Amino acid sequence: MKKATEWKVETLPNGQKNLALLKRGKWHYLYSKNDPVASGKRFYTSVYNGQGLYIIIGLGYYYHLLPFVYNDNSSRIIVIEPSKNLFDKVKYSHHYSNLEKSKRIQFIIGSEEIKDFIERLRGDYELLFYDRLNLLSYPVLDRLLPET
Repeated sequence: MKKATEWKVETLPNGQKNLALLKRGKWHYLYSKNDPVASGKRFYTSVYNGQGLYIIIGLGYYYHLLPFVYNDNSSRIIVIEPSKNLFDKVKYSHHYSNLEKSKRIQFIIGSEEIKDFIERLRGDYELLFYDRLNLLSYPVLDRLLPET
């Protein structure tokens, strides 16, 4: 049986929060320990290419998602987070409640919701009407969770 991934939310000296993953006995932060908001903005500017549909794998602590909602009024965003455990750690953040209010963002959380989402995609031709379909994941998650 696969061991559950251990996450923690930590408040930084500047008052911002950061998310860390325990791997091989060491905590690894998803965002910069000095300015997690800037980390999220850097991700956004490196991948944003105009309007379209963005499917982003990995919830993190939302910093990489916020610019998609606040800087762009036309794109649709689907966030897929396989770890219900992670979502339970970060769902009480004011960032989540702000993102949840947006009509352009949809959250798919946990393996059952992901299976349902994939099943609904069969025959869903709405995706064909987007000029651009962008499938993204936050690079730090790629490095820390290569097996997922």
